[in-house]
Amino acid sequence: DLGTSWTVISTINSSDRLRNLVVAQTNDQVIYTSDQFNFYRTTNGGTNWDNLTSSLPVSGLVITSIAINSNDPNHIWMTFGGYNATRVFQSINGGNTWTDISAGLPSLPMYSIIQNTQITTEIHLYAGTELGVYFKKGNDNWIPFNSNLANVQ
Repeated sequence: DLGTSWTVISTINSSDRLRNLVVAQTNDQVIYTSDQFNFYRTTNGGTNWDNLTSSLPVSGLVITSIAINSNDPNHIWMTFGGYNATRVFQSINGGNTWTDISAGLPSLPMYSIIQNTQITTEIHLYAGTELGVYFKKGNDNWIPFNSNLANVQ
């Protein structure tokens, strides 16, 4: 009803504010959320939530962004802050296991990730970093995407 009324769909008791909330385009019952360090998933519109924090590929790094593949609600990407070598991860099973897809990125904090949904033949991703935007085409490494863009957060 365009936000006129609201219904509670979670009893997640986080000691921190939720930072990310994404709903799958192809199945609105699949929702992912996180605070800085904890990660949750529901596959039934919020009736039940799974705490998948223990499945995260790294610990102690701040979760900065989550994106869902536009065609597959189990295919997700997550970015992390921090100055380290592992910053972007992919899961093809709803966050149960993860693969590092950081190759080509500088060891800088990642702030956001998004899929270009206008490309349907392969996956194109964009990541917002401490030093501008990076682009990933399919299985290729990340490359700077900074033509006429400033190298800033």
